[in-house]
Amino acid sequence: MVAGTDSEGVFVLPDGAEAWAPFGRQLPDGSQVFDLAIKDTWIYAALYSRGLYRLAAGGGSWQRVGDVEPLRFHVHGESLLAGHNPGGVYRSIDEGLTWHLAEGLTARSPTWVLGDAGPNVLVGTSPEGVSISHDAGASWKPSAAGLPAGAAVVALGADKNYVLAGVVTQDGR
Repeated sequence: MVAGTDSEGVFVLPDGAEAWAPFGRQLPDGSQVFDLAIKDTWIYAALYSRGLYRLAAGGGSWQRVGDVEPLRFHVHGESLLAGHNPGGVYRSIDEGLTWHLAEGLTARSPTWVLGDAGPNVLVGTSPEGVSISHDAGASWKPSAAGLPAGAAVVALGADKNYVLAGVVTQDGR
């Protein structure tokens, strides 16, 4: 298991161990790890406003990946998706070397959550609500109407029958 912290970087709990240990070297001091994901032999850490870093699964030193600064990070197939605050979802299909703003979302739409819904990807933003991608994050469209106007979608859950959205409204409810 791997855990990200608010200011101390990334920790690992090896199989059979009874204590967490720091994992990897050379993350910036005070790193807020808002998301972790694994793709192939890499572990990715999204450091809020500090960038995206990756580390070989066996350990070593963290390396900065591209020029994104994600609040949220998600791997879907060969796509790396970096959700920003403020705004937009950026996509890379070359292991993070280059990034492009995905179509259908603006650079002013804070991304609060990214996740899979079967073969599709969902993003929760404000004020757009929930958007869906049928092409691994290259483009997005609103998934449905009916959420409170201007609500921030901060949690998503999905299975083959349902998509659940947790929202915070403008009045804080």
